[in-house]
Amino acid sequence: TLLAVLLLTSKGAAGVTESNNAASAVLAVIGVEEKPTLWGAAEARLLNVPEPESGLQGAGQWVSFSEWLKERGGAATAESWEEDQQVRDAAGELWRRPGRPELAEYLDSQKQALDALGAAVQRERFYIPMLMEDGSGTTTSRPSLLSARIGNPSRLRNAGDALLARAILRLGEGDQAGYLTDLTAALRLARLMAQQPSIMEYLVARAADVDVLRTIDAAAASRNLDAANAGKLRTLTDAAPWPSPVHVLDGCERYLILDLLEAISQGSTMAASGIPLAGKSLVPVHYDEALAE
Repeated sequence: TLLAVLLLTSKGAAGVTESNNAASAVLAVIGVEEKPTLWGAAEARLLNVPEPESGLQGAGQWVSFSEWLKERGGAATAESWEEDQQVRDAAGELWRRPGRPELAEYLDSQKQALDALGAAVQRERFYIPMLMEDGSGTTTSRPSLLSARIGNPSRLRNAGDALLARAILRLGEGDQAGYLTDLTAALRLARLMAQQPSIMEYLVARAADVDVLRTIDAAAASRNLDAANAGKLRTLTDAAPWPSPVHVLDGCERYLILDLLEAISQGSTMAASGIPLAGKSLVPVHYDEALAE
């Protein structure tokens, strides 16, 4: 397991430099959460991410719509994911401030953070070292790739949705250049997310890309995008093909299956999952053949 973590980490780090790695700049904007299975302070220190300012109003610190409502004492009657879904819904249709005044106020409050996020994603790579649950390379129980900490892809996606909601708002107000700027940033963020090693992160990145396509559809169906800017939009999408999932399937997923098979053969319990594996049977499958299919 630890060898697999080292292999995945070294492979992901190939060609990454401090100047081309968007991860440190992105995490500085969206922040990290101290949860055992998610990126946290340990990853932030490795990437030299500045310590976040206290509170949700720190300069350049992005907060989600649900966090913003909670901080200002708003009427947060729904679950947080439902409040953040409002941002995603707004990104899929042309809208103006009178129709969603509270959301418009939220986006205005996040201007500095969203602008900083747009600048951060101009870098070409997205790399975060793979650590175990305790923020190191080891665990107290049998080490497993299921114990490896991954990012918070939902938070990254929510930040991208905020960019998209502002993009379509700008288009509704006649700011075509602003629309293209925010759309480009969200598109680049989705593709950066897809560079991460786990299938979960890749699938959420794919969902974030669908959010981008919905915003493009909304613009195409409107009369607010002229021919010149529509051409720029087409050039943008043609120049940014979606990354293949092969690096995920032939990397982390392959090692995860091997890790699971080893645990089954030993009849042990995998760390983090708590899955009792004693007595389970094995059905041989040729991984390369299955992957080729």
